[in-house]
Amino acid sequence: MGLIADKGDDLRRGSLGLIRGQMFRLLTSKDSRAYCPPTLSKEVGEIGMDFLKGLILDLDGVVADTEDLHRQAYNRVFEEQGIDLVWSEQDYRDRLIQTAGSKLKGVSQVENHPDPVEYQKELYERKRQVYLTLLADVRLPPRPGIVELIREALEHGVAVAAASTCAKEGAIAMLSHTLGEELLSSFSTIKAGEDAKNRKPAPDIYLMAIEGLGLEARDCVAIEDSVHGMESALAAGLCTVVTPSQYTRGDSFTGANWVVEDLSEEGVSIEALDRLLGETLEEKGRV
Repeated sequence: MGLIADKGDDLRRGSLGLIRGQMFRLLTSKDSRAYCPPTLSKEVGEIGMDFLKGLILDLDGVVADTEDLHRQAYNRVFEEQGIDLVWSEQDYRDRLIQTAGSKLKGVSQVENHPDPVEYQKELYERKRQVYLTLLADVRLPPRPGIVELIREALEHGVAVAAASTCAKEGAIAMLSHTLGEELLSSFSTIKAGEDAKNRKPAPDIYLMAIEGLGLEARDCVAIEDSVHGMESALAAGLCTVVTPSQYTRGDSFTGANWVVEDLSEEGVSIEALDRLLGETLEEKGRV
Protein backbone atom coordinates (compact mmCIF):
# COMPACT_ATOMS: atom_id res chain seq x y z
CA MET A 1 0.00 0.00 0.00
CA GLY A 2 1.36 3.44 -0.86
CA LEU A 3 0.75 7.04 0.02
CA ILE A 4 -1.56 9.27 -1.98
CA ALA A 5 0.67 11.33 -4.23
CA ASP A 6 -1.82 12.06 -6.97
CA LYS A 7 -5.32 11.25 -8.02
CA GLY A 8 -6.17 7.57 -8.07
CA ASP A 9 -3.44 6.48 -5.67
CA ASP A 10 -4.29 4.64 -2.48
CA LEU A 11 -3.40 5.47 1.09
CA ARG A 12 -2.16 2.80 3.44
CA ARG A 13 -4.41 1.95 6.35
CA GLY A 14 -4.10 3.91 9.52
CA SER A 15 -5.55 6.41 11.92
CA LEU A 16 -4.50 10.03 11.99
CA GLY A 17 -6.03 10.56 15.42
CA LEU A 18 -2.76 11.09 17.22
CA ILE A 19 -0.93 12.94 14.48
CA ARG A 20 -0.66 16.66 15.09
CA GLY A 21 1.32 19.56 13.70
CA GLN A 22 1.90 18.01 10.30
CA MET A 23 1.11 20.27 7.38
CA PHE A 24 -0.46 19.27 4.10
CA ARG A 25 1.09 20.38 0.85
CA LEU A 26 -0.53 21.13 -2.45
CA LEU A 27 1.01 20.13 -5.74
CA THR A 28 -0.46 22.23 -8.48
CA SER A 29 -0.93 21.25 -12.07
CA LYS A 30 -3.08 22.56 -14.89
CA ASP A 31 -6.11 20.53 -13.89
CA SER A 32 -5.80 19.48 -10.25
CA ARG A 33 -4.07 19.61 -6.94
CA ALA A 34 -2.83 16.47 -5.27
CA TYR A 35 -3.48 15.93 -1.60
CA CYS A 36 -0.51 14.53 0.32
CA PRO A 37 -1.43 13.23 3.78
CA PRO A 38 1.06 12.72 6.60
CA THR A 39 2.65 9.37 7.39
CA LEU A 40 0.37 7.13 9.42
CA SER A 41 1.32 5.55 12.73
CA LYS A 42 -1.62 3.62 14.18
CA GLU A 43 -3.95 0.92 12.95
CA VAL A 44 -7.47 2.00 12.01
CA GLY A 45 -9.92 1.38 14.83
CA GLU A 46 -7.19 0.69 17.41
CA ILE A 47 -8.88 2.86 20.03
CA GLY A 48 -12.15 1.29 20.75
CA MET A 49 -14.97 1.27 18.21
CA ASP A 50 -16.71 -2.09 17.81
CA PHE A 51 -17.63 -1.69 14.12
CA LEU A 52 -16.74 1.78 12.82
CA LYS A 53 -13.29 2.20 11.30
CA GLY A 54 -13.87 4.81 8.62
CA LEU A 55 -15.98 7.96 8.32
CA ILE A 56 -16.48 9.13 4.72
CA LEU A 57 -17.78 12.65 4.18
CA ASP A 58 -19.32 14.34 1.22
CA LEU A 59 -18.09 17.94 1.14
CA ASP A 60 -20.46 20.48 -0.44
CA GLY A 61 -23.45 20.62 1.91
CA VAL A 62 -21.95 18.35 4.58
CA VAL A 63 -18.78 20.12 5.70
CA ALA A 64 -20.13 23.55 4.72
CA ASP A 65 -23.07 25.01 2.81
CA THR A 66 -21.14 25.87 -0.34
CA GLU A 67 -23.70 25.17 -3.05
CA ASP A 68 -24.80 28.80 -3.28
CA LEU A 69 -21.20 29.82 -4.01
CA HIS A 70 -21.27 27.40 -6.93
CA ARG A 71 -24.55 29.00 -8.12
CA GLN A 72 -23.02 32.47 -7.91
CA ALA A 73 -19.96 31.28 -9.81
CA TYR A 74 -22.10 29.91 -12.65
CA ASN A 75 -24.05 33.16 -12.86
CA ARG A 76 -20.87 35.23 -12.99
CA VAL A 77 -19.55 33.09 -15.85
CA PHE A 78 -22.86 33.38 -17.71
CA GLU A 79 -22.59 37.16 -17.44
CA GLU A 80 -18.96 37.16 -18.61
CA GLN A 81 -19.82 35.00 -21.60
CA GLY A 82 -22.89 36.97 -22.60
CA ILE A 83 -25.17 34.02 -21.86
CA ASP A 84 -28.65 35.36 -21.14
CA LEU A 85 -29.21 33.25 -18.04
CA VAL A 86 -29.34 33.87 -14.30
CA TRP A 87 -30.01 30.91 -12.05
CA SER A 88 -32.20 31.68 -9.05
CA GLU A 89 -31.95 29.54 -5.93
CA GLN A 90 -34.94 27.54 -7.14
CA ASP A 91 -33.39 27.11 -10.61
CA TYR A 92 -30.23 25.77 -9.07
CA ARG A 93 -32.11 23.49 -6.69
CA ASP A 94 -33.99 22.03 -9.67
CA ARG A 95 -30.68 21.33 -11.42
CA LEU A 96 -29.26 19.61 -8.35
CA ILE A 97 -32.33 17.37 -8.22
CA GLN A 98 -32.61 16.62 -11.93
CA THR A 99 -29.05 16.22 -13.11
CA ALA A 100 -26.12 14.17 -11.94
CA GLY A 101 -22.90 15.65 -13.17
CA SER A 102 -23.22 18.33 -15.83
CA LYS A 103 -25.34 21.21 -14.61
CA LEU A 104 -25.12 22.75 -18.08
CA LYS A 105 -27.24 20.05 -19.69
CA GLY A 106 -30.14 21.65 -21.50
CA VAL A 107 -28.64 25.17 -21.56
CA SER A 108 -29.42 26.13 -25.16
CA GLN A 109 -26.65 28.74 -25.47
CA VAL A 110 -24.16 25.99 -24.66
CA GLU A 111 -25.71 23.16 -26.68
CA ASN A 112 -26.12 25.40 -29.76
CA HIS A 113 -22.46 26.43 -29.73
CA PRO A 114 -20.45 25.25 -32.79
CA ASP A 115 -18.33 23.09 -30.47
CA PRO A 116 -20.57 22.49 -27.44
CA VAL A 117 -18.33 19.89 -25.78
CA GLU A 118 -15.25 22.10 -25.83
CA TYR A 119 -17.26 25.19 -24.90
CA GLN A 120 -18.72 23.37 -21.91
CA LYS A 121 -15.22 22.45 -20.76
CA GLU A 122 -14.17 26.09 -21.07
CA LEU A 123 -17.17 27.24 -19.04
CA TYR A 124 -16.50 24.68 -16.31
CA GLU A 125 -12.85 25.68 -16.10
CA ARG A 126 -13.78 29.37 -15.80
CA LYS A 127 -16.49 28.50 -13.24
CA ARG A 128 -13.89 26.60 -11.21
CA GLN A 129 -11.63 29.67 -11.15
CA VAL A 130 -14.49 31.98 -10.15
CA TYR A 131 -15.62 29.59 -7.41
CA LEU A 132 -12.13 29.50 -5.88
CA THR A 133 -12.04 33.31 -5.92
CA LEU A 134 -15.43 33.54 -4.23
CA LEU A 135 -14.42 30.92 -1.68
CA ALA A 136 -11.30 32.87 -0.73
CA ASP A 137 -13.28 36.08 -0.28
CA VAL A 138 -15.98 34.87 2.11
CA ARG A 139 -16.11 33.63 5.66
CA LEU A 140 -17.45 30.11 5.28
CA PRO A 141 -18.33 28.51 8.60
CA PRO A 142 -18.48 24.73 8.88
CA ARG A 143 -21.92 23.23 9.30
CA PRO A 144 -22.99 22.66 12.91
CA GLY A 145 -21.39 19.63 14.52
CA ILE A 146 -19.04 18.63 11.69
CA VAL A 147 -15.80 19.78 13.34
CA GLU A 148 -16.72 18.10 16.61
CA LEU A 149 -17.62 14.86 14.82
CA ILE A 150 -14.34 14.79 12.90
CA ARG A 151 -12.32 15.40 16.05
CA GLU A 152 -14.27 12.76 17.92
CA ALA A 153 -13.66 10.28 15.11
CA LEU A 154 -9.92 10.90 15.21
CA GLU A 155 -9.83 10.61 18.98
CA HIS A 156 -11.45 7.16 18.70
CA GLY A 157 -9.07 5.97 15.98
CA VAL A 158 -11.62 6.26 13.18
CA ALA A 159 -10.05 7.31 9.88
CA VAL A 160 -11.70 10.22 8.06
CA ALA A 161 -12.04 10.48 4.29
CA ALA A 162 -13.77 12.69 1.72
CA ALA A 163 -15.78 11.59 -1.32
CA SER A 164 -17.00 14.51 -3.42
CA THR A 165 -17.98 15.17 -7.02
CA CYS A 166 -16.50 18.68 -6.97
CA ALA A 167 -13.06 19.27 -8.50
CA LYS A 168 -10.12 18.09 -6.36
CA GLU A 169 -8.65 21.58 -6.18
CA GLY A 170 -11.96 23.01 -5.00
CA ALA A 171 -12.42 20.19 -2.50
CA ILE A 172 -9.05 20.80 -0.86
CA ALA A 173 -9.48 24.57 -0.93
CA MET A 174 -12.89 24.30 0.74
CA LEU A 175 -11.60 21.95 3.45
CA SER A 176 -8.61 24.19 4.13
CA HIS A 177 -10.71 27.36 4.20
CA THR A 178 -13.46 25.87 6.36
CA LEU A 179 -11.68 23.46 8.70
CA GLY A 180 -8.11 24.75 8.71
CA GLU A 181 -4.89 23.01 7.82
CA GLU A 182 -4.67 20.86 10.95
CA LEU A 183 -7.96 19.08 10.30
CA LEU A 184 -7.29 18.93 6.57
CA SER A 185 -4.04 17.11 7.29
CA SER A 186 -5.97 14.53 9.32
CA PHE A 187 -7.94 13.25 6.31
CA SER A 188 -6.66 9.80 5.36
CA THR A 189 -7.76 10.16 1.76
CA ILE A 190 -9.58 12.71 -0.36
CA LYS A 191 -11.34 11.51 -3.50
CA ALA A 192 -13.00 14.12 -5.69
CA GLY A 193 -14.34 14.98 -9.13
CA GLU A 194 -11.70 13.95 -11.61
CA ASP A 195 -10.70 10.86 -9.60
CA ALA A 196 -13.83 8.94 -10.63
CA LYS A 197 -15.01 8.11 -14.14
CA ASN A 198 -18.69 8.19 -13.19
CA ARG A 199 -20.20 10.83 -10.94
CA LYS A 200 -22.77 10.39 -8.19
CA PRO A 201 -25.26 8.66 -8.01
CA ALA A 202 -22.82 6.06 -9.37
CA PRO A 203 -20.89 4.50 -6.46
CA ASP A 204 -17.43 5.06 -8.00
CA ILE A 205 -16.19 7.88 -5.77
CA TYR A 206 -17.22 6.07 -2.58
CA LEU A 207 -15.68 2.81 -3.73
CA MET A 208 -12.44 4.69 -4.34
CA ALA A 209 -12.59 6.30 -0.88
CA ILE A 210 -13.17 2.90 0.77
CA GLU A 211 -10.24 1.46 -1.16
CA GLY A 212 -8.11 4.47 -0.25
CA LEU A 213 -8.75 3.81 3.42
CA GLY A 214 -7.78 0.17 3.00
CA LEU A 215 -11.14 -0.85 4.46
CA GLU A 216 -14.36 -2.53 3.38
CA ALA A 217 -17.79 -0.94 3.06
CA ARG A 218 -18.93 -2.80 6.18
CA ASP A 219 -16.32 -0.85 8.20
CA CYS A 220 -17.52 2.62 7.22
CA VAL A 221 -20.31 5.17 7.54
CA ALA A 222 -20.95 7.83 4.89
CA ILE A 223 -22.46 11.24 5.56
CA GLU A 224 -24.34 12.90 2.71
CA ASP A 225 -26.74 15.79 2.15
CA SER A 226 -28.35 15.01 -1.21
CA VAL A 227 -30.40 12.30 -2.89
CA HIS A 228 -27.74 11.67 -5.55
CA GLY A 229 -25.07 11.45 -2.86
CA MET A 230 -27.16 9.12 -0.70
CA GLU A 231 -27.81 6.85 -3.68
CA SER A 232 -24.10 6.79 -4.46
CA ALA A 233 -23.14 5.82 -0.89
CA LEU A 234 -25.85 3.18 -0.63
CA ALA A 235 -24.84 1.70 -3.99
CA ALA A 236 -21.31 1.38 -2.61
CA GLY A 237 -22.73 -0.70 0.24
CA LEU A 238 -22.28 1.97 2.90
CA CYS A 239 -24.35 2.68 5.97
CA THR A 240 -25.49 6.21 5.15
CA VAL A 241 -26.47 9.19 7.30
CA VAL A 242 -28.09 12.20 5.63
CA THR A 243 -28.01 15.75 6.96
CA PRO A 244 -30.03 17.92 4.53
CA SER A 245 -28.45 21.21 3.49
CA GLN A 246 -29.64 24.54 2.10
CA TYR A 247 -30.62 23.15 -1.30
CA THR A 248 -31.82 19.68 -0.24
CA ARG A 249 -34.12 20.32 2.73
CA GLY A 250 -37.51 18.82 2.00
CA ASP A 251 -36.19 16.14 -0.36
CA SER A 252 -37.11 12.51 0.25
CA PHE A 253 -34.26 10.40 1.63
CA THR A 254 -35.96 7.03 1.61
CA GLY A 255 -33.32 4.37 2.05
CA ALA A 256 -31.02 6.36 4.32
CA ASN A 257 -30.07 4.64 7.55
CA TRP A 258 -30.48 7.85 9.54
CA VAL A 259 -31.61 11.40 8.68
CA VAL A 260 -30.66 14.23 11.04
CA GLU A 261 -31.25 17.97 10.81
CA ASP A 262 -27.56 18.61 11.37
CA LEU A 263 -24.63 16.93 13.05
CA SER A 264 -24.97 18.96 16.25
CA GLU A 265 -28.36 17.33 16.86
CA GLU A 266 -28.62 15.61 20.23
CA GLY A 267 -27.58 11.98 19.98
CA VAL A 268 -25.23 12.39 17.02
CA SER A 269 -21.79 11.08 17.98
CA ILE A 270 -19.14 8.64 16.83
CA GLU A 271 -20.46 6.16 19.38
CA ALA A 272 -23.95 6.54 17.91
CA LEU A 273 -22.61 5.95 14.38
CA ASP A 274 -20.78 2.88 15.64
CA ARG A 275 -24.03 1.51 17.09
CA LEU A 276 -25.93 2.39 13.90
CA LEU A 277 -23.37 0.54 11.80
CA GLY A 278 -23.58 -2.49 14.08
CA GLU A 279 -27.38 -2.53 13.86
CA THR A 280 -27.25 -2.17 10.07
CA LEU A 281 -24.81 -5.05 9.75
CA GLU A 282 -26.97 -7.18 12.03
CA GLU A 283 -30.06 -6.48 9.94
CA LYS A 284 -28.14 -7.56 6.84
CA GLY A 285 -26.84 -10.67 8.65
CA ARG A 286 -23.25 -9.52 8.25
CA VAL A 287 -22.17 -9.36 11.91
